[in-house]
Amino acid sequence: MSWGKKIIVLYMSFVIFMSYMVYRAMQQKDIYLVSKDYYKEELDYESTIQKMQNAKDLSEEVEISSVDSRVNFLFPQECAGSTGNIRLFRPSNANFDISYPLNLNSENGQTLDVEKLPKGLWVVKLNWKKSGKDYYLEQKITI
Repeated sequence: MSWGKKIIVLYMSFVIFMSYMVYRAMQQKDIYLVSKDYYKEELDYESTIQKMQNAKDLSEEVEISSVDSRVNFLFPQECAGSTGNIRLFRPSNANFDISYPLNLNSENGQTLDVEKLPKGLWVVKLNWKKSGKDYYLEQKITI
């Protein structure tokens, strides 16, 4: 076989391979963005940075721990009476994302039962407000 025919065979192989890869990419059904309103959140990120700084400025850190089939949250004393929400974000599948209201008990803690959630990596996103000041904390956990 001459070198011209080898180049043609190589080129055709490349075209067939690339066509197959495009076909496979078009058939993929489980493509998830990080968030449904990703672009809106990106524009609001400056305020999120300020909320994160507010959380860092607390006298103590918020403690998040995963034990058995529960996730425990312990807030500093200065957060007593806060309102907000807890969002459990699943990076691998947005269909599993779940949100809970923040209901602190008398010890400034809250426990979530996560027995029915799939095991693996989760990102906890805490958004809360106290006395007109907004706070935000994000932490990875394994359930």
